[in-house]
Amino acid sequence: MFISSVKAQETSGSKGPLGLFGKAYALAITVIIDDLHPLENEMRIINEHYINWLKRRGKACHELIIAFTAATNSTDSILARCRRLLMQDVGDEKTLAAMDITILVVDAESEEHKEYKLKWEPKAPPPPVVPEKDRSEEPIILGIRDPSLPGKEVLFFRDVDAELAAAIEEAQRRIPEFKALLDCPQAGVTVRIPWVCGDIHDIYEASLVGRNGDELEVEFTPEYAPGPVRKKYRIEEILDWTVHHQNGQKSGGFTTRDAAKGSQTINPPGS
Repeated sequence: MFISSVKAQETSGSKGPLGLFGKAYALAITVIIDDLHPLENEMRIINEHYINWLKRRGKACHELIIAFTAATNSTDSILARCRRLLMQDVGDEKTLAAMDITILVVDAESEEHKEYKLKWEPKAPPPPVVPEKDRSEEPIILGIRDPSLPGKEVLFFRDVDAELAAAIEEAQRRIPEFKALLDCPQAGVTVRIPWVCGDIHDIYEASLVGRNGDELEVEFTPEYAPGPVRKKYRIEEILDWTVHHQNGQKSGGFTTRDAAKGSQTINPPGS
């Protein structure tokens, strides 16, 4: 007789200042994958919890966390099953597209763990297969966080994107300059952020719409979402920044082709 190891727990928090916009809900699920608890069987139970939670909380669903304890070679199978789970069209698309989804995989032997960020994926036909030699040389970014370095992304680029990687390093090295500029009057601010949607890894230009210390709230529209998405990033997670000054000039923009060769910098007033 199969006895599931799945355990689900819901938490809630206030949404908006003083809870004016109600509550936001998070669902945390833990599961053990082994001979007694096959992945296929346990995913059915996880799916039931997931769908029932969406039906019960609707637009208030904010975050989903699933933690697996499994054998070392199980990660690929787990992520594939989780992507299939997230391809279901089971609720409001905007709610699903904006939801934070974290998959945690703990090695059953070493107890080491890795964290993966996934996104809901609408059902769509697979893209046509393109011969490797004809593929555009877009940067590859994998948003796999190292638990020992909170807030840091491990970035992988093609060799031809060495210049882009250097530009991102320059932008992140000059974060203190960015912070100083944020404290001065400006016409607008955009940042480049990593976006992971299933197997697709992109960089998006996003508008800064809010700030709380080192936490930035940005807005952008992924190709896979029905509308704009707002998301919060730690300032050290952004890949590039551009400050547009009131006199029409700008600072930053290191990852643009021209800026990568030498970015103009405007010192904040009083420096």
